[in-house]
Amino acid sequence: MKKRIKLVSVWVFLLLLTANFWVIDSAEAVIFPDWSWEFSNVGQTFFTDEDIPLQARLYNNISSPINFTGDMVTGGSSLFIGDFDFALYDFKAGTGDGNLINTQFTETTLLPGESFDFVFFTLSPQSSVPPGFYSAGEARIDLEIDNEFNTRPANNIFNANLIERPNAVPEPATMFLLGSGMAGAFIRRRRKI
Repeated sequence: MKKRIKLVSVWVFLLLLTANFWVIDSAEAVIFPDWSWEFSNVGQTFFTDEDIPLQARLYNNISSPINFTGDMVTGGSSLFIGDFDFALYDFKAGTGDGNLINTQFTETTLLPGESFDFVFFTLSPQSSVPPGFYSAGEARIDLEIDNEFNTRPANNIFNANLIERPNAVPEPATMFLLGSGMAGAFIRRRRKI
């Protein structure tokens, strides 16, 4: 009887062990590409009255186990505004003309080691923006495969130097100033003679 209980116990143990392996093998894990991204126009100078495109580059890293395809980009993204203020800027996802982040990736396939340039957000001034150095906070993008998400922050923080647009000197006024200076010099020289 003891041998029989031991044999049944071993058999049940092996059965459970095999069932666990079968469950593990049958459940397919979602594999995401090894990807990263960063802003590509950090530290540039913009006029205080112009749109600021937050240009970025997404990398399908060389170690990626799969290709990166555009349908993985769901459009889920976030940007902490930092020094940029909602009272000063209108934040538009993507290029600002309806071309969102995910639509920029349509029909895109990146092999391991390839990259893709896109516009993350566009900041449009709503009012007078004071000149100065502005820095945004952390930015994130979501990928989705089979209802599972993979979110990554940018490898850097977007910042920009904002300057006022210089006042243009009208061309006729410049010519008048130059002409009157030359006429004055000519008259003065004639008086000395």
